Amino acid sequence: ELREAVAHSPADVVITTGSTAAGPVDFLHETLWLLEAPLIVDSVSVRPGHPMLLAGLPATADGRTRRLVGLPGNPLAAVAGTAT
Repeated sequence: ELREAVAHSPADVVITTGSTAAGPVDFLHETLWLLEAPLIVDSVSVRPGHPMLLAGLPATADGRTRRLVGLPGNPLAAVAGTAT
C-alpha cells in the first residue's frame, strides 16, 4: 500500500511521517529499496529528528525529478526535522 502510494503519486515532493527508523514496523526503507529509489540523506545529526531521510524517486512520465522527504513519526522530532 505504501509502495503503491509513493510510486503513483503525481507530486514532485512526497512527504511522509513515521517509519523512517530501523524498527520492525518501519517500512519506508524497504519501500524505497523496492522502488529502486536512492537514499540521498539517511539520518541527520539532529536530536530529536535524526531518523529523517531524503530519497530520489523515479521520474514522472514527462521526466520531472521527484523526491521523498521522510520525517520521523514523533511529532516533536518531525517539527525539528522540518525546521532543519
